[in-house]
Amino acid sequence: MDLFLLLNPDDKDITYSASPSEYAMNLPSPESLHALADVADSIQPRMRRLKPKRKRASPHQLAVLNHHFAHNQFPTAEERRVIADAIDMAPRTVQIWFQNKRQIVKHRGGDI
Repeated sequence: MDLFLLLNPDDKDITYSASPSEYAMNLPSPESLHALADVADSIQPRMRRLKPKRKRASPHQLAVLNHHFAHNQFPTAEERRVIADAIDMAPRTVQIWFQNKRQIVKHRGGDI
């Protein structure tokens, strides 16, 4: 079923109708809109990616993080910065790793 966008210059409102009128403009079908979106995605796939891809911690980084976690589950900002510098990670990444690790321990019943 085609929908028509009614653009009446005298009205401020836009309405939709199943039948055309003198002020009607034929709207594209949802299928054709999806096809256009797919074409746009294939032309410029990198334009949509705003964040860089996730980087997993290396085995060495995990060993260092787990070692520090075993001694202190709540490191200060300065301690997180020192850890981050030692393992070449951002302090915010280290902070999130500690937050996630605390949740894992909490839900598994306290074993580290």
